[in-house]
Amino acid sequence: MPSNSLARGAVAMVLSSLAFAVMAMCIQISAQTLPNGMVVFFRNVGGLVFLSPIVFRGGLAILKTDKPREHLFRGAAGLSSMYCYFFALAHMRLADAMLLNYTLPLFIPVVEAI
Repeated sequence: MPSNSLARGAVAMVLSSLAFAVMAMCIQISAQTLPNGMVVFFRNVGGLVFLSPIVFRGGLAILKTDKPREHLFRGAAGLSSMYCYFFALAHMRLADAMLLNYTLPLFIPVVEAI
């Protein structure tokens, strides 16, 4: 049913926003005692733990790609973006950092054009 799908999608978006806000709060708390690089490292370790069952189930063949250079570039860009975002979260008020995060759709067309 379309209305059911719409409601589930809306709930998923609200929960996603809540999860990002909680993550930002955790980053701000942990950044008071840990260096930024360590916060980024532990965030990525958490993602690895969460996604590792998919790799174990599908085997290493699931990671095969025809474009390794593009994937390395995307990984480096994503890691540097995460590092900068976490640095901003550690040094800004949480409300300002979340507002900055929600401006992302404004910058995507500019980055795409480049």
